[in-house]
This record gives sequence, structure tokens and C-alpha cells, in this order.
Amino acid sequence: MAKTVVFDFGGVLCVEPSRRPRDLRTAKEMLNEIGLHYSDEQLQETVNNGMKKYKEFSYQTQRELEERQIIRDYIFSGLHETEKQKITAMADELFYEIDSGSHTLKIGDDVKETLLELKERGYRLGLISNTVSPNVKDFLKREGFDGIFEFQIYSHEEGVKKPSKQLFEKAQKFLGLKPEECAYVGDTFDKDVAGAHGAGWGAAILMDYSGKHTDKGEADYKIKDFKELLEIFPE
Repeated sequence: MAKTVVFDFGGVLCVEPSRRPRDLRTAKEMLNEIGLHYSDEQLQETVNNGMKKYKEFSYQTQRELEERQIIRDYIFSGLHETEKQKITAMADELFYEIDSGSHTLKIGDDVKETLLELKERGYRLGLISNTVSPNVKDFLKREGFDGIFEFQIYSHEEGVKKPSKQLFEKAQKFLGLKPEECAYVGDTFDKDVAGAHGAGWGAAILMDYSGKHTDKGEADYKIKDFKELLEIFPE
């Protein structure tokens, strides 16, 4: 029987982030201050190409790098070493501005209400997410989720991505529970369902808001409404 329910962020707690052209005005100002001058078009192209290369690396290796490594070795890899040293000193703040300017986050309907009900029923709650974004943690804090989750595990802080067992085992160790006492809710087969089952967890729930999956595949459950979790995890 599950004693904990752990969640993915994107596609589960957060409906798919709405993408928009990157707002890089603050990033451009930061670069200007250290003598690196880009036109709006040049900066957009530099950031987009660098992030594309990084995502290809991350997908192939299943590794996640820290923000400053992404800034230095991917987004601004073409700079001279002296310029790289300047940009590395401000890399974390710069990456934050680049990332926050690319999407709008929105918590799904009934998410907080359902999470609070699960806590009331005695389930321990946590989060495991593949993300390079430091904005996620700040966003959840602003939305009042700090007291809901016992832990938040992010791939960019751990250096590996789901479906790596390392992330699930860290959560399990923190909770002090057996694998079969843990359940995970995610929106992908290859990262979330495979990751939870690979770690021996008792249940993997596939969140499918859009109904794009015709069946539940290897997931133990498939749901389209967040509130359906209250049927899976009774009092």
C-alpha cells in the first residue's frame, strides 16, 4: 500500500508551460554591463542555438548540468576565455533571467486542493522533476506549495535525469520507505513510468490531461483529471 505520492512538475502539477518568444531584455542589459553587446536578434539566436545543443547533449547522455556550465559551455561557448570568465561570475543570475523569459507557468485546476486532501488522508508528498530551471522552485514557493511537499528533487541539482534510479532512490531514502510503499505521478512513459518501475516503486500513474495516450501502456493507472488521484489513494 502506498504511503507516499511523488509528482512530476511539468505536465502534472503544472499544465504544459505556454511558450513565447524569449524576453531577453534583462539578460541583454546584464551582458552590456560586462562589455558584451548583442542585438536583440543576435542574442535570441545565441540563446536558442545554445539551448538546442544543450538539450541534445542532455538527451543523449541523460545528464543534467548546472546553470553556469550551460551558460559557459553551450549558450556562450563561442566567447574568448577572458569573456567566459566575466560571464561565469554572473552565470546563475543570467540563466535565471534567460529561462524565466521563455515561458509562463500555470498550476493545473484542482491541484492544490487535491494535494491538501491527500496530505489530510495521511500520504506523504514529494516532487521529482527533470528541469534545468531554477525558476520552478521559486514558482512553487510563490504559489504556496512549500508546506505541501516534504522534498523537491530536480535533475539540474542532481546531475542526472529521469528515468535514472538515482532520483527515485534519493526520494525513497529521504522518506525511509520501501519501494512498494511509493507511488509516482508523471506524464511520460519513458521517463516517469519507466523510472518509477525501474526503481521498484509500487505504482506509476500516467497523467494524460489531453487524452493523447490511447491506453495506459505499462502504467498502473491512467488519469485525465487530477482529482482522480483521490480515487486511487483512499482514506
